[in-house]
Amino acid sequence: MDYTQTQNYDYHVPSPPLIQNAIPEFKTMNEKIPSIDSTGRANLSASTLSALPFLPSINHNCILNPYSPIGWRYEDRRHAQAVLPYLYLGPSSVARDATFLREQGITLLLDVRADSRMQGVGSKSKGGAGDLGIASQRIVVRGEMGLIAAFGEAVGVINSHLCEQYHYLRRQAALQQQRQQEEGSSEQLSTMPGTSESSEQVQPQQVTGKVLVYCETGNESSAAVVVAYLMAVYEASLDGAMAVVTKQRFCTVLLPEVKQMLRSYEEILNATRDVTRLKGIAESECADHNGGKLAAFAGHVDRNEKENVAAGQRALLRNASKRGFEMDSEADLPGDPGYGDFDGDRERFEGRAKWAPFVGR
Repeated sequence: MDYTQTQNYDYHVPSPPLIQNAIPEFKTMNEKIPSIDSTGRANLSASTLSALPFLPSINHNCILNPYSPIGWRYEDRRHAQAVLPYLYLGPSSVARDATFLREQGITLLLDVRADSRMQGVGSKSKGGAGDLGIASQRIVVRGEMGLIAAFGEAVGVINSHLCEQYHYLRRQAALQQQRQQEEGSSEQLSTMPGTSESSEQVQPQQVTGKVLVYCETGNESSAAVVVAYLMAVYEASLDGAMAVVTKQRFCTVLLPEVKQMLRSYEEILNATRDVTRLKGIAESECADHNGGKLAAFAGHVDRNEKENVAAGQRALLRNASKRGFEMDSEADLPGDPGYGDFDGDRERFEGRAKWAPFVGR
């Protein structure tokens, strides 16, 4: 029997859904990043705060631009903007501005470059801040798919530097306080009681270091790295992270391909957090019940999995027709992950006539 097609062919490659980047209108970080409270303080897990001890001292609302995007000037693209109190985003020309680097207290220059724009492969960039003693690091993005690897590498470089600077500044503050106390004790005989200032707690002027992330324009690869940092450290969604970066630097341009890479990175982060959370739950149950409950649960899951596979095979043998939307929907049971997720998508299936891609003639 001969068959003929019932529909026209589409020869173009399917495109992923468009990720919109709306104009940001908000006054506090909490509106876009829930892990930051209304006062601008980070409310993260104990493990995150332990790994990044400088975060509790940061006021994240202090750097938000007070104006709307309408107030953005074309000339502002040539300058760097603070996305976080310790994280700046700008073009490569800013990395050579010694006055700006000195005034803002930048301690690390992070250069994000595509390998196609480099003569050789290297991990560090000397930049134009060598006279100021500012550290430099280069992240090489090897192709479009290399962005995800660059995100993780950049987050690690930034956090490692900030923690190092945090501990260094605390040690310097402690040494300064010790020197003042020694000077005060040597002059105690000539100082009236209660008038010595050596008893005041000496605090570092800067809680931690400051990082300038830049690329050629400061609008593309470096902006994507900063968005990824907000998602990785503050558990922000992609939409929330893009809104914060766009509010601070309105000229950022994230291409659809870059947004898809960021969406994939967000899914990786969410999966990693879920695994960590479930591992913690399993370890807690194992510790509370000496492994008995966990072993029983594992056996129960194994038995249920075998029963479900067998039931599915029997159902396929009974009905060899093509799976429909109703079968997928009825397969979900209350309590199953994702149960009810298709309810809002049901409209596009209802009323659809059955059709086959080919018919016999």
